[in-house]
Amino acid sequence: MREQIDDRARRARRTIIQAAADLYREIGHNKTTVADIARRLSMSSANIYRFFPSKRAIEEAVVERMLDEIIGAVSEAAAGTGPVLRRSRQPVEMTSQLHFKAAG
Repeated sequence: MREQIDDRARRARRTIIQAAADLYREIGHNKTTVADIARRLSMSSANIYRFFPSKRAIEEAVVERMLDEIIGAVSEAAAGTGPVLRRSRQPVEMTSQLHFKAAG
């Protein structure tokens, strides 16, 4: 039973992180509020705060996810075969896209 609750909480956190990341890209990080994230997910702000203690905690989770994606891409490139420039292309492009999305 406890595992089901933990699994639901993990899924809810992932959903909130994804919604926040989408909104950061769409309207910008500074303009995105917890209320915006809640509205996107058809839930209350209070419900968001059940999973994250603050907007800052959501921001940190979004950045952590982005870094995990970049690290994964770099690890794949490092383990791959073929010319290093071709292998390094994906992580460099991913990092550039994240930078431009965050800046936009």
